[in-house]
Amino acid sequence: AAAVIPAMSFLYTSVQARDRAEQRADLQRAARSTLDAMGRQVRLAGSDLARVIPQQANPVAIQEATSSALTLIGDVDGPGQPMKVRYRYDDAGNRIQRQVWRTWNGSAWSGSTGEVTVAEHVSRLTFTYFTGTDQAPSLPADLGLIRRIVVDITASEFTPAGRSVYRVASDIRIRGLN
Repeated sequence: AAAVIPAMSFLYTSVQARDRAEQRADLQRAARSTLDAMGRQVRLAGSDLARVIPQQANPVAIQEATSSALTLIGDVDGPGQPMKVRYRYDDAGNRIQRQVWRTWNGSAWSGSTGEVTVAEHVSRLTFTYFTGTDQAPSLPADLGLIRRIVVDITASEFTPAGRSVYRVASDIRIRGLN
């Protein structure tokens, strides 16, 4: 009986360690997957086969650029189908929201998906913007000069075993712009 207690304690500790590792791996996968999807769409900002961008009130590919939100126009889902896409950090909900407008009618966007959560357990999302000469643009005046965006996501989750934190970042060069 005396040997059972240490064996049970070891087994319990091993199970906890495995659970923490699985939670950390899930958190890492979710953050990386979100960053990869976001990166693919950001790279295509400005790819506009239907020439929607010149018709905008602000005729640039990047429509909004703040430290916690990014709105772009580009052919991000397929040839000839430009869309307006917005990523936004919701700090109250600790999540990243994405909204897509699929239809341009010549004067306004419609067909919005509404905001959809694309990542949860996010403690921080930061966008940092650079011009083609790697200078920080004066925002919002220089939206048309943005050619590179650094996206930094920190995901964290509290568990009974403690806090898991994972950070991913990507330096994205926009391909759809000259």
